[in-house]
Amino acid sequence: MADDYDDITSGIDYAQCLNGYDELIRQYGAPGKRLLDIGCGTGVDAVGFRTLGYSVTGIDFSQKMISRARVRPGAEGIRFTVADVRSLPAVGLCDIVTGMGDLVNYLLTESDVLDAFDGIYRVLASNGLLIFDASTACNFRRYAEGYVRTGPGQVDSWSGAEFEPGARLVRRLDRFTSRNGRDWKIGTYRNTVRHYAPAAIVSMLENSSLLPLGVYGMRRGHIQEGVDEEEHRKAVYVARRWDLPAARTAHGCTGCSAPWSLRGMLAR
Repeated sequence: MADDYDDITSGIDYAQCLNGYDELIRQYGAPGKRLLDIGCGTGVDAVGFRTLGYSVTGIDFSQKMISRARVRPGAEGIRFTVADVRSLPAVGLCDIVTGMGDLVNYLLTESDVLDAFDGIYRVLASNGLLIFDASTACNFRRYAEGYVRTGPGQVDSWSGAEFEPGARLVRRLDRFTSRNGRDWKIGTYRNTVRHYAPAAIVSMLENSSLLPLGVYGMRRGHIQEGVDEEEHRKAVYVARRWDLPAARTAHGCTGCSAPWSLRGMLAR
């Protein structure tokens, strides 16, 4: 999929998403500008964060994705590495870790998610921030029910099986492309993803000693207060290393497992 990835995701407003992440980083505060972009794909987000002034390292499981990221315009000075988020290598301490593009949905067991969160905890500097997004139930239903996206010389048809909350979903993309409008070729891609409810993700963050600070809804790249799984296609999570007492008291979390304000966000 690496060769077609940028075309397949061309409908995403990356600039808006990046600005939203940048605003959350500024809102919650980070100890520095060292940023690790997990699941960086072909490097669109990593280059965007560098443009915003961050010192960026990007990792992805796919060698093909990393190869394309390394030659992306603007990628000069960004370190790209092939790595598995479930067993993060020593990449140096990071002030911010980001995971755009449904990071946890590609991790198919809770054990995988916990391994990823544990690794993120280890690479985060003291008081460092983790910000990532995940697809919600309504987005999973969209894939399960199927939809078609068209553009110049291309038709993308997504389909999947029946969706069950908290379960896995095999997504299929049939991609029709033509350079002249007459001769068409088809490419078929499949991947497996898993839905996790916001409360489950918050619980796993806590179990990995990451302090959940907020859960937001995302609509067309715009980050909004509160999350509704039936209205927002994505949820955006913000967490901080758990080991600073000051971080807990600053967000109303003395002696409790999660901030009371976060509980309210999840109840919406």
